[in-house]
Amino acid sequence: MKRIIFPLAAIALGGPAIGQDEKPISETCPNLTAEEIEEIENYKGQFSENAWYARSQCVSVEEAERRMEIQNRGAIGPRTEPGPRPATAPDADPGSLQVLLHEKEPATFAGLWIQHQPVYGVAVAFTRDAAATLARYTSDPIYIPVERPGPTLMELRATQDRIVAILQQMGINWFTAGSDIIKGTVDIALGQSADPIREAAARGEFDLPDYVVFKEPAPFPLPAPPIPAGDTRVKSFPQFANRTDGGISTLVGVPDVPARLALRDRCLWLYPEGEEPKIAVWEQHEALDLTDPDRVAVMNRFSGAKVYADSDVVLMGLQPGEVAPPTNIVGNEGCPGPYRVVRGIVPRDVWDRQQREEGVARRQVELGSKAAAQADYEADMARLADLQAWRSDLLAERGDVVAAIWIDEGQGTAHIFHTDAVMKEALVPAKLRDFVTSQVVPQGADALEEARADIAAQFEDAGIEAQVAVEPLGGTVDVRPADIAALSQAAVEDKLRFPALVRIAIPLTLRGAKVRRVPKVSGTSTCRG
Repeated sequence: MKRIIFPLAAIALGGPAIGQDEKPISETCPNLTAEEIEEIENYKGQFSENAWYARSQCVSVEEAERRMEIQNRGAIGPRTEPGPRPATAPDADPGSLQVLLHEKEPATFAGLWIQHQPVYGVAVAFTRDAAATLARYTSDPIYIPVERPGPTLMELRATQDRIVAILQQMGINWFTAGSDIIKGTVDIALGQSADPIREAAARGEFDLPDYVVFKEPAPFPLPAPPIPAGDTRVKSFPQFANRTDGGISTLVGVPDVPARLALRDRCLWLYPEGEEPKIAVWEQHEALDLTDPDRVAVMNRFSGAKVYADSDVVLMGLQPGEVAPPTNIVGNEGCPGPYRVVRGIVPRDVWDRQQREEGVARRQVELGSKAAAQADYEADMARLADLQAWRSDLLAERGDVVAAIWIDEGQGTAHIFHTDAVMKEALVPAKLRDFVTSQVVPQGADALEEARADIAAQFEDAGIEAQVAVEPLGGTVDVRPADIAALSQAAVEDKLRFPALVRIAIPLTLRGAKVRRVPKVSGTSTCRG
């Protein structure tokens, strides 16, 4: 039989690191002796996590290390913990016991997890007859039988997979799906109302057990401003069909992009620096605000902050690789695209003020004086204007050798990508050289732009949807087709002729990427939507 290992609950430290608690450990853990407290606060062992655990659970270092060893049985070496070993599970590690019970007791085994309070041990759950069933496999006192009525572990996993498949078939927006073995529930976080799911189940389209729990998005704190009757200044307001504020986002995104938000042909257009103008696609928490008869605004329904049409803004928060808008856009009648996703957006003057405050604060840490920090910041900003003018002129004049120039507006520095046909010193004025780094690349901007324009025009003629972007570092024009099969068919029919610098970027889903089940603490497992 195939060996299947379900996630074992991880250690939950449950407390702050040493030195960060507001109260001394003698108050939070009055049961510990002075010697035990001293060992925690001046831990000499190899793994500092043991001291954190001892502090959070009010146990000695020795007890914390013992518990860690129990949890890691079978993973870090031979067992040394005393106690009888089960004849059918000689290693007596929790992982091996879990697999054994899953195979031998599928009708009642409900999972196992580490229990810290009130008694430390490994809780082993069954839907019935817990003590008698567990006794057939081990008499080790570290294992604690638990009666947990409801679905078995197999039923939880099967239900989770089945409901997720149904949500995908229905086009329901969901963020995470997890099985909580302690509570005996399948927990699914949605990006929309669960009403369509419940209504479909009520019609008998599928079975929806009562242990499936949907977490629906909380209402926005602020209502959308009412649209005045007869106000036709804006034809439509394209938005994501579903909520995104509860989804997973990375900590590293793309750089902030200055742009102009303009009302053109009664649609809200974005003119980002270095990009083609496109119609804005807004998230659900942004709302059109026409309450001012003189200005069209967009209001954030979390904060109430507004940005105004025909003003300078800065676009922020776009995730790496997130360029194409979603396919299920709503409210776009009359403003059909092309679209540009808006994640975060602030007025340019607000962004400038924030940048200044952060820049001065960062320099003050380095220089030790606010006056010196302000002077250094002003010098960088004065140089920034020179760098921007130099970049504009050089790209216009030397596109044969310069591929791109990136400017760090917060530091007043730049990085130039150029071919080996010319040295950096020939491209950068003497007064700016100390603030410009360089990198040799295969192609200049002229060749790259020629290839980009060529393939973009061919796609338009052939009716192929694709993202086309210049990649200066590699000297290529990267193409990400919306439908790789349609692109291939057009190429077979000789409707496309790919310039030498064009490269096709294959979507990750075609490279075998899979949705994986990810373990969570407290006896849960989770997959991402």
